[in-house]
Amino acid sequence: MMAAVNSEAKTSSAEAVQGRLKVALAGCGKVARKHLKALYDNRDQFQLIALVDTSPERAQTFLRTAPDAVVQDVRCYQSLDALWLESARRPDVLVITTPSGSHYALAASGLAHNCHVFIEKPMTLKLTEARDLTEQARQSGRIIVMGHIYRYFPLVQLIQEDVASGRLGRVYSGQVTVCWGHDQAYYDSAAWRGTWAADGGVLMNQSIHALDLMCWLMNGQVSAANCRIARLAHRMEAEDLGMAVLEMKDGALCQLIGTTNTSPQRPMADFVLITEKADLKAGIKNGRPYFQATAKDGSSLTWQYIRRQWQQMRQQGLSRSIRQIKNPHSAIYRDLAEAIKQHAAPRADALSGLHSVENILAVYQSAQLGGQTVYLPLKDFDLSKMRDFFTPDVPHAESD
Repeated sequence: MMAAVNSEAKTSSAEAVQGRLKVALAGCGKVARKHLKALYDNRDQFQLIALVDTSPERAQTFLRTAPDAVVQDVRCYQSLDALWLESARRPDVLVITTPSGSHYALAASGLAHNCHVFIEKPMTLKLTEARDLTEQARQSGRIIVMGHIYRYFPLVQLIQEDVASGRLGRVYSGQVTVCWGHDQAYYDSAAWRGTWAADGGVLMNQSIHALDLMCWLMNGQVSAANCRIARLAHRMEAEDLGMAVLEMKDGALCQLIGTTNTSPQRPMADFVLITEKADLKAGIKNGRPYFQATAKDGSSLTWQYIRRQWQQMRQQGLSRSIRQIKNPHSAIYRDLAEAIKQHAAPRADALSGLHSVENILAVYQSAQLGGQTVYLPLKDFDLSKMRDFFTPDVPHAESD
């Protein structure tokens, strides 16, 4: 068991503001920076008290470059076990931003020590682990919130409400395209990137929260999946291209395309929802959101949604809403705080994490079977079963 790393930088004897939720952040990589900004935006609700990272140097660097308002009384630890030894500094919330393969052990440890848990996507790489975490949270009365950021854009919430209420009529189909380009240097930057054991490929890593959004918008559960994958442009274990068709229980179809073979300078995520009464298209290109809604008679519904969005933003506070659009993690923290207070489920709850993992694993299992239809619920599947899918170190498309 490793001892705590003494942190002299940016500490203060000032006591925590009463009523704030104490947070421990596990993982001090790039994604953790978004959490720092979100914690700053929600500093009236949360207080960061601990950083956990296996590299003391990385944790100290992260701490030194963080805003003073967020890290006034933060200590660094090399393991959760070291943190748990200090009973006086037990966090209320454990935030997990580490590589995907480590999520289960860290989340289970947090739940066992009475923490609510914020897990970056994906929840886990194994279906049995996702089911276990969901059950642990239920039994302990703790909340799991997922980093499914797309659920927290204001327009998205309005669309989901309209689908759920029947305002848009029956949902016919959805299309998700994720072109989130990465060069070889991205995969070479860490040994775990693109591996089946710790990360997965474009479907598990870059596309899972996009698929989560579309399933949520379609207001349905996946009943079957077909998929083909390829590794065409990168030296890594997993895929850099995947195409899938998922069938919902109500008969609607969803198409998923994900690739990291596009330009890293032009990331794009595109969503299309076809319903009985309207066609809707939204997405992000080069960091900028776009949206278009058209009624079946050809008339535009775009401005109706935009006006409703602005009304919603004014009701919730315009400056706060703008910050949440720029960094959706801020909205997740606000939702988590409210869920804890109200003893309610957050918008991206444990079940959303479980279903998204099961849906993606069904896609992978279909690819493993050469595109055969896989039916849900799955008995069991995890990414380790994909380990020998591709010839080692030779990018190529799958063959029959």
